[in-house]
Amino acid sequence: MGREDVSLLEVPAMAISSTDCRARVGAGNPVWYLVPDGVVQYIAKYKLYSGKPGMGEPCML
Repeated sequence: MGREDVSLLEVPAMAISSTDCRARVGAGNPVWYLVPDGVVQYIAKYKLYSGKPGMGEPCML
C-alpha cells in the first residue's frame, strides 16, 4: 500500500508569535519562513508594520 521510497518524519511544531512576526517586519527582518507566501506578499504590498502608513521601506520578507 505505501511507497518504500517515501519516509514520514515527525518534527516538533514551531511556536510562532504574531507579535514577533510584526516586530521582525518592522525591523526589516525576513518572515518568509514563518508565514505563508500570501501573507508575505500582502505585508509587502500594503507596506504593513513599517511604522509609517503608506511610507514603508521595502523589507526582506
